[in-house]
Amino acid sequence: MPKTIAITPSHYWPRGVPRTVGIPPFLLTQLAVERWARRAPDAQLIGGDSRTISAGTLASTVRAAAIALRGRVPEGSRIVISAGASSEGAVLVLAALASGRQTVLVVPGTKTASAASAAGVTLAASDPHGLSELSTAGIPALRLDELLGGDLPPADQGSRTERDGYSEDATRKPIAGFPVGDRVAWHSHRSLLSHALSMRAFFAGAGGIDPHVNGTGGSPADAVISTLSPCSWPGLAVLAFALLAGNTWIGCEMDDRFAERLSSDQPAWLATPLAEAALSLPAGGRRARKERSVRSGALLTIDGPFDPDGPIAVGRALGCPALSLFGMPETGPVLASHPSWYLVESAGIPLPNVHLVPTDPRSGEPISTLWELVDAAAMKVWSPSVMLGYDAGTATDAGTGRTFATGKLAAADPNGMLYLLDG
Repeated sequence: MPKTIAITPSHYWPRGVPRTVGIPPFLLTQLAVERWARRAPDAQLIGGDSRTISAGTLASTVRAAAIALRGRVPEGSRIVISAGASSEGAVLVLAALASGRQTVLVVPGTKTASAASAAGVTLAASDPHGLSELSTAGIPALRLDELLGGDLPPADQGSRTERDGYSEDATRKPIAGFPVGDRVAWHSHRSLLSHALSMRAFFAGAGGIDPHVNGTGGSPADAVISTLSPCSWPGLAVLAFALLAGNTWIGCEMDDRFAERLSSDQPAWLATPLAEAALSLPAGGRRARKERSVRSGALLTIDGPFDPDGPIAVGRALGCPALSLFGMPETGPVLASHPSWYLVESAGIPLPNVHLVPTDPRSGEPISTLWELVDAAAMKVWSPSVMLGYDAGTATDAGTGRTFATGKLAAADPNGMLYLLDG
């Protein structure tokens, strides 16, 4: 029989997980890339596409590509990046963030390149997965080797990120935009860093996702196999989360060879959309039990209606814990499940730095009572993870609690766990 959690309403919280996490005034690429180039230049940070990239090589490559982007794109103009779950795509996204130019991130196949085209883009860069999408929209795109003029540059262990053109408040300006319909949700380095730090604080110690440094003498962190494009909000959050913790991020497309690629002998977490995982993973049974020792767990992102049977099915197929992660392009990660409870049907609880306000779905006014005392309420997010706005030209980031009305209905149980009631 599962244990009963006896707690005060709205006060359940996983042991050892902080409720708030400070956001240091750094660029995301400084903490996720440059820091490891100085501390552990030989640590393998990026994998996939039959290649691995060490921290030192990644830093020099990101730096060189960022300089090339700044040289090709005038200040005030924009870049579009469209890439799949590949090492080339990850490097391009990181370079665009380090360049200081506003960047629209487009997931291949989502038919949102037209929105990027309307956003005043000057230059596009892509891996093979995004070339056709950009071509359809009439946007010529460059590959990484074209930006660099050849192969990856040699590792440079001592240099820091180029900061030409950056002001003291560079971390608070619009830098990355995710298309939402015909609009673009703009985030700063600060809000993107908040996404990754909230996830790192929440999942630290969760069955293998530990903030150990890969290659510096500490316990090696499990790799993170991601089928999420780094051009999507969850894909970029997972990439940054893995790099911040010193994990090896491995890009992996959800194709016919996906199940075969899961047969790695390296302990790893899988980050993938719940809807795709439920359809693509093999059935559970002997195969799952055999691979249990090398599958640390699955982090399943939710971008639509939440089927509580989905994580259960995926967990059985992989023979490992399956945790859910819900969020939106405007908010970043909002809700997540944790392995310390048994109610897997729940979509989870708010992550650190995320405060959810129950609001009346008809009027939008806050409901001044506990979540578990209302039948259903609309979720309003109050967090530094929330976007700056849809218009990057006028958006500002004051660093105080920004809010966003999600329009999503939820209900809570006495333990404070939230259940999504619609898509």
